[in-house]
Amino acid sequence: MSKFEFKYSIEDFRTPSGKRWSLRRPFARWALLILVWMILSLIAFVGGGVYLGIEVALPWIFVGLVPPLYVALFVYRGLKKADKRPSLQEDWDRSQLAHETIVVELAPDEFRFLTSKWRHKIKWHAFREVLETGDAFEFSYSNETRLVPKRIFTDSNTLDEFRKSLKDRCPRFWSLSR
Repeated sequence: MSKFEFKYSIEDFRTPSGKRWSLRRPFARWALLILVWMILSLIAFVGGGVYLGIEVALPWIFVGLVPPLYVALFVYRGLKKADKRPSLQEDWDRSQLAHETIVVELAPDEFRFLTSKWRHKIKWHAFREVLETGDAFEFSYSNETRLVPKRIFTDSNTLDEFRKSLKDRCPRFWSLSR
Protein backbone atom coordinates (compact mmCIF):
# COMPACT_ATOMS: atom_id res chain seq x y z
CA MET A 1 0.00 0.00 0.00
CA SER A 2 1.34 3.42 -1.00
CA LYS A 3 0.89 6.31 1.42
CA PHE A 4 1.53 10.02 0.82
CA GLU A 5 1.02 13.07 3.07
CA PHE A 6 0.68 16.67 1.91
CA LYS A 7 -0.97 20.03 2.47
CA TYR A 8 -2.73 21.89 -0.30
CA SER A 9 -1.50 25.27 -1.46
CA ILE A 10 -3.62 27.84 -3.26
CA GLU A 11 -1.49 27.29 -6.36
CA ASP A 12 -2.87 23.75 -6.63
CA PHE A 13 -6.28 25.20 -7.53
CA ARG A 14 -5.35 27.89 -10.03
CA THR A 15 -6.12 27.32 -13.69
CA PRO A 16 -3.22 27.73 -16.13
CA SER A 17 -4.48 31.19 -17.05
CA GLY A 18 -4.98 32.13 -13.38
CA LYS A 19 -8.62 33.06 -14.07
CA ARG A 20 -11.96 31.46 -13.30
CA TRP A 21 -15.06 31.27 -15.43
CA SER A 22 -16.93 34.54 -15.21
CA LEU A 23 -20.33 33.69 -16.65
CA ARG A 24 -22.54 30.99 -15.27
CA ARG A 25 -24.36 28.27 -17.20
CA PRO A 26 -27.93 29.55 -16.67
CA PHE A 27 -26.90 32.72 -18.49
CA ALA A 28 -25.82 30.66 -21.50
CA ARG A 29 -29.16 28.80 -21.52
CA TRP A 30 -31.13 32.06 -21.52
CA ALA A 31 -28.95 33.54 -24.25
CA LEU A 32 -29.58 30.43 -26.40
CA LEU A 33 -33.34 30.67 -25.82
CA ILE A 34 -33.34 34.33 -26.85
CA LEU A 35 -31.25 33.53 -29.93
CA VAL A 36 -33.83 30.91 -30.99
CA TRP A 37 -36.60 33.50 -30.43
CA MET A 38 -34.80 36.00 -32.63
CA ILE A 39 -34.28 33.44 -35.41
CA LEU A 40 -37.96 32.45 -35.34
CA SER A 41 -38.94 36.14 -35.40
CA LEU A 42 -36.70 36.71 -38.42
CA ILE A 43 -38.22 33.71 -40.21
CA ALA A 44 -41.72 35.07 -39.51
CA PHE A 45 -40.70 38.54 -40.72
CA VAL A 46 -39.19 37.20 -43.96
CA GLY A 47 -42.28 35.05 -44.52
CA GLY A 48 -44.52 38.13 -44.46
CA GLY A 49 -45.87 37.56 -40.97
CA VAL A 50 -46.63 33.87 -41.55
CA TYR A 51 -44.74 31.17 -39.69
CA LEU A 52 -45.53 27.49 -40.33
CA GLY A 53 -48.85 28.43 -41.89
CA ILE A 54 -49.91 30.48 -38.84
CA GLU A 55 -50.31 34.21 -39.19
CA VAL A 56 -48.17 35.96 -36.65
CA ALA A 57 -50.01 38.96 -35.27
CA LEU A 58 -47.17 40.63 -33.37
CA PRO A 59 -46.24 44.21 -34.08
CA TRP A 60 -42.83 44.20 -35.78
CA ILE A 61 -41.45 46.73 -33.31
CA PHE A 62 -42.06 44.14 -30.58
CA VAL A 63 -40.37 41.40 -32.59
CA GLY A 64 -37.38 43.59 -33.44
CA LEU A 65 -36.95 45.44 -30.13
CA VAL A 66 -37.73 43.04 -27.31
CA PRO A 67 -35.16 40.28 -28.02
CA PRO A 68 -32.17 42.68 -28.06
CA LEU A 69 -33.42 44.21 -24.79
CA TYR A 70 -33.63 40.73 -23.24
CA VAL A 71 -30.11 39.96 -24.45
CA ALA A 72 -28.79 43.19 -22.92
CA LEU A 73 -30.61 42.45 -19.64
CA PHE A 74 -29.21 38.93 -19.34
CA VAL A 75 -25.69 39.98 -20.29
CA TYR A 76 -25.87 42.65 -17.57
CA ARG A 77 -27.24 40.18 -14.99
CA GLY A 78 -24.64 37.54 -15.91
CA LEU A 79 -21.78 39.99 -15.50
CA LYS A 80 -23.24 41.36 -12.27
CA LYS A 81 -23.42 37.84 -10.77
CA ALA A 82 -19.88 37.13 -11.95
CA ASP A 83 -18.63 40.20 -10.05
CA LYS A 84 -20.23 38.92 -6.83
CA ARG A 85 -18.59 35.51 -7.07
CA PRO A 86 -15.91 35.13 -4.40
CA SER A 87 -12.32 35.19 -5.56
CA LEU A 88 -10.13 32.13 -5.35
CA GLN A 89 -8.32 33.72 -2.40
CA GLU A 90 -11.61 34.25 -0.51
CA ASP A 91 -12.65 30.64 -1.21
CA TRP A 92 -9.24 29.48 -0.04
CA ASP A 93 -9.41 31.48 3.19
CA ARG A 94 -12.79 29.88 4.05
CA SER A 95 -11.76 26.38 2.98
CA GLN A 96 -11.63 23.57 5.51
CA LEU A 97 -8.76 21.97 3.59
CA ALA A 98 -6.57 25.06 3.60
CA HIS A 99 -4.48 24.03 6.60
CA GLU A 100 -5.26 20.32 6.90
CA THR A 101 -2.68 17.61 6.44
CA ILE A 102 -4.04 15.16 3.90
CA VAL A 103 -3.09 11.51 3.64
CA VAL A 104 -3.60 9.64 0.38
CA GLU A 105 -3.42 5.85 0.50
CA LEU A 106 -3.56 3.48 -2.44
CA ALA A 107 -4.84 0.16 -1.15
CA PRO A 108 -5.36 -2.85 -3.44
CA ASP A 109 -9.16 -2.51 -3.29
CA GLU A 110 -9.73 1.21 -2.60
CA PHE A 111 -8.43 4.77 -2.67
CA ARG A 112 -8.29 6.53 0.72
CA PHE A 113 -8.30 10.30 1.14
CA LEU A 114 -7.96 11.12 4.84
CA THR A 115 -7.75 14.21 7.02
CA SER A 116 -8.08 14.70 10.76
CA LYS A 117 -11.80 15.50 10.33
CA TRP A 118 -13.02 13.07 7.64
CA ARG A 119 -12.23 9.98 5.63
CA HIS A 120 -13.13 9.08 2.07
CA LYS A 121 -12.70 5.46 1.05
CA ILE A 122 -13.62 4.87 -2.57
CA LYS A 123 -13.52 1.56 -4.41
CA TRP A 124 -11.48 1.70 -7.61
CA HIS A 125 -14.42 0.79 -9.84
CA ALA A 126 -16.40 3.77 -8.50
CA PHE A 127 -14.19 6.35 -10.23
CA ARG A 128 -15.62 7.89 -13.37
CA GLU A 129 -12.07 8.69 -14.34
CA VAL A 130 -8.62 9.53 -13.09
CA LEU A 131 -7.04 12.32 -15.05
CA GLU A 132 -3.34 13.15 -14.98
CA THR A 133 -2.53 16.74 -15.89
CA GLY A 134 0.79 18.55 -15.87
CA ASP A 135 0.57 19.44 -12.16
CA ALA A 136 -1.85 16.99 -10.54
CA PHE A 137 -3.94 13.83 -10.57
CA GLU A 138 -7.71 14.43 -10.51
CA PHE A 139 -9.84 11.63 -9.10
CA SER A 140 -13.48 12.04 -10.25
CA TYR A 141 -16.28 10.03 -8.68
CA SER A 142 -19.98 10.68 -8.22
CA ASN A 143 -20.21 14.48 -8.34
CA GLU A 144 -16.91 15.14 -6.58
CA THR A 145 -13.27 15.45 -7.56
CA ARG A 146 -10.24 14.96 -5.37
CA LEU A 147 -6.97 16.55 -6.38
CA VAL A 148 -3.53 15.09 -5.63
CA PRO A 149 -0.74 17.49 -6.63
CA LYS A 150 2.34 16.00 -8.28
CA ARG A 151 4.64 18.13 -6.12
CA ILE A 152 4.20 15.63 -3.27
CA PHE A 153 6.34 13.04 -5.05
CA THR A 154 9.97 13.29 -4.04
CA ASP A 155 11.44 11.87 -7.24
CA SER A 156 10.42 10.66 -10.68
CA ASN A 157 10.58 6.99 -9.63
CA THR A 158 7.93 7.53 -6.97
CA LEU A 159 5.77 9.42 -9.47
CA ASP A 160 6.14 6.61 -12.02
CA GLU A 161 5.19 3.99 -9.41
CA PHE A 162 2.12 6.02 -8.44
CA ARG A 163 1.12 6.41 -12.09
CA LYS A 164 1.64 2.68 -12.77
CA SER A 165 -0.46 1.67 -9.75
CA LEU A 166 -3.25 3.97 -10.93
CA LYS A 167 -3.15 2.48 -14.43
CA ASP A 168 -3.36 -1.03 -12.95
CA ARG A 169 -6.23 -0.25 -10.57
CA CYS A 170 -8.40 2.32 -12.31
CA PRO A 171 -10.13 1.29 -15.54
CA ARG A 172 -10.46 4.89 -16.80
CA PHE A 173 -7.05 6.46 -16.38
CA TRP A 174 -6.18 9.32 -18.77
CA SER A 175 -2.88 11.14 -18.99
CA LEU A 176 -2.68 14.62 -20.51
CA SER A 177 0.87 15.29 -19.39
CA ARG A 178 2.75 13.11 -21.85
